[in-house]
Amino acid sequence: MKYKLGLKPVHTHPRIRLCDYYTSDLPSVDSLKFPLGHAGLVKPRMYLNDRIGDCAIAGSIEEIRLANALRGVTVNFTDDTAVQNYSEITGYNPADPGSDQGTDVHELYEFRQNTGIVDADGNRHKIVAYAGLTPGDWDEMLIALSLFEGCGNPSSRLRGSPVRIRASVASHPRPSPGRRRTLHSGVGRLRPPHRAAAHMGR
Repeated sequence: MKYKLGLKPVHTHPRIRLCDYYTSDLPSVDSLKFPLGHAGLVKPRMYLNDRIGDCAIAGSIEEIRLANALRGVTVNFTDDTAVQNYSEITGYNPADPGSDQGTDVHELYEFRQNTGIVDADGNRHKIVAYAGLTPGDWDEMLIALSLFEGCGNPSSRLRGSPVRIRASVASHPRPSPGRRRTLHSGVGRLRPPHRAAAHMGR
């Protein structure tokens, strides 16, 4: 596969940027308490990301599972539904390995907003909105994680070593200066008392 982590090159789009909406009452990184999130609510699964470049799909599925687990709902996903979503979004054909070209993240979030990721029971899970985080700004991602129940981080690298990080797992400590981010996209619900776009789960 051309892009081994499953994320196509990111091009700048005129999308909503979360940093444009920051106000002085938002928490600072120094005020955050680690670990963030509720990663233990769901047991992470690969959803074939060890065999095909569907990392953005697998991460989106984990976001949906976690957002629903936070309200006591279990959502049924399988490897087959991961492939179904990957195929719908990218045109991937399991019979044609050459079609495994990864995901354009902007197309992914447009699909999640307009169509929704389908689960194994045929339910569609939409997001109301999404906002981009500044590439390479780890502090901004931590602030987003402190406010939202989900924050997509399709790919991450330590110097010299590719690392996959699940989109919904917000329990990672602040990284060493050697870490850099290639892209962050925030989706989910702001925790009270803040208001913003919400996941639409069933």
